Amino acid sequence: MQHEPDYDVLVSPGGFVFCLVPWEGERVVPAPYGLPDSEGQARLDQLCIDIPPGLWDRETAFWSALTGWDLQHQGESEFTRLSEPDGLPLRLLLQRLDDPTPTVTAHPDFAAPQRRSLAPAHAALGAEVGPWTQLWTVMTDPVGRTYCLTGRKI
Repeated sequence: MQHEPDYDVLVSPGGFVFCLVPWEGERVVPAPYGLPDSEGQARLDQLCIDIPPGLWDRETAFWSALTGWDLQHQGESEFTRLSEPDGLPLRLLLQRLDDPTPTVTAHPDFAAPQRRSLAPAHAALGAEVGPWTQLWTVMTDPVGRTYCLTGRKI
């Protein structure tokens, strides 16, 4: 752990670097926003933590213990949600990867009910549109990092 005056830098058991910052009662959910030449709006609402299979049990136990939030398994899905208290502006989703990468990573998810109209607007800003599923669209930012547009309500 690295201690700075306003935050602490920590590393999860699977190697994911993150910071702890002072709690200042943040409970206001940001308003959705639109992009030029698009019909829909979006809002950053979730961090998806991508976990290799060999680190799954240890990493999910860590995040549940660290937050105090219960794990909500999604049936046979590769996803497990942490049940955050009502009103928090950001959710945590744990995704079990098929790829045995050596460390844990993460990517942001944007709630975007009109994601089909928003994806081209993101592409106009330099992102690449990747695979589409029924529930989300995988995007890649201009420097190669993944993020998702999901069909969740704003």
